[in-house]
Amino acid sequence: MSLREARRRIEHAKAGSSALRLKGLGLEELPAELFALREVVMLNLSGNRLSALPPELGAMTQLESLDLRDNELKALPKELGALTALEDLYVDEDKVTWVPPELEHLVTLQAPGSAPEAPEFDASFDDLELDQVEALTAEQTSAWSSVHVFNCLEDGPFEALARLPFPALRKLRLGGDWDQPASMGEEEVLVWLAKLQRLEELWLNVVGFPGGDLFSLELPSLRKLDVHAGDEYPFEVLVANASLQGLEELRCLPRAWEDEGDDQEPGYLALRHVELAAKLPKLRTLGLHSCTAGDEGVRALIASGLLARLEVLDLSHGAVSDEGAALLAESGALGGLRRLGLNGNWLTPTGIATLKATGVPLQAALQLEPGDDEFLYCGEVL
Repeated sequence: MSLREARRRIEHAKAGSSALRLKGLGLEELPAELFALREVVMLNLSGNRLSALPPELGAMTQLESLDLRDNELKALPKELGALTALEDLYVDEDKVTWVPPELEHLVTLQAPGSAPEAPEFDASFDDLELDQVEALTAEQTSAWSSVHVFNCLEDGPFEALARLPFPALRKLRLGGDWDQPASMGEEEVLVWLAKLQRLEELWLNVVGFPGGDLFSLELPSLRKLDVHAGDEYPFEVLVANASLQGLEELRCLPRAWEDEGDDQEPGYLALRHVELAAKLPKLRTLGLHSCTAGDEGVRALIASGLLARLEVLDLSHGAVSDEGAALLAESGALGGLRRLGLNGNWLTPTGIATLKATGVPLQAALQLEPGDDEFLYCGEVL
């Protein structure tokens, strides 16, 4: 892993990738070619040996997510203040002592000599193994309110977890970030999930996880559900599940389609998913990536009344055109939105300007030509 590998990945990203991972390459400096990329919105530079960042990084004004953790950084250059589209900034808060004022709202810095913040999860496992679970005690698991399992490559650990008590567990993350789906024994995971009756937040980024079985689970406390990398999303089952009527946040990002002509075509989201999601009475955040509903989906959202009660709507990598933009602008229902995500759709500058004129906080980068179905290949990266 080296500068050579970083350049290879950058060259690959020039084909139009929206995410670039240069994580763990041992980089002490960044290749100059990086700063010319204009379609990358998620950049991961974590796990390197960077002690300073070049001001040229501030030219990547399209960035929405920037991960700088596990480096040797003490401060960020003032030029990064130009990254006005940035929503997620990850730094080592116990090392970095200064960030541009424009980005201060994205990160809380530690005062020198103060205690570091508590970790995001009470327990985290990079690769869950049976002997790890067997070493746990009921006293330990009873105190955990949040758990993250990055991956699990063997049978048995989740079955063993199901025999332990988790009365305080409220937040569970299975799998890595959006571009790091995991492999796990589905049946074992489902058995464990069924026992977590007080679970409020579930992030599931597991390749090919059976959506029907997941949406059938009785999880009466669940309020936030993120399901990534799946092949099926039977919202009919979800909506019919009385225990999930309290959902406030629902995000789905299907597994990316294979190359054109491939017989394997993972399930994608369509108009029926928009119409069914509108039946969830408490929904305030809806994210449907790689959704073919397009302008018809916009009409369905408006007609159902769901748009008027949403706080976040993300239809990135879809088929919304200027017609859909006009419908949204004329609906009078955008006032409550804190964010409208339409990256990678079919909008022209005219459609984008129409939406911006409403004052809605808009994300609309990486637009495709109308009719281009590339968005079907922008799902969860495997």
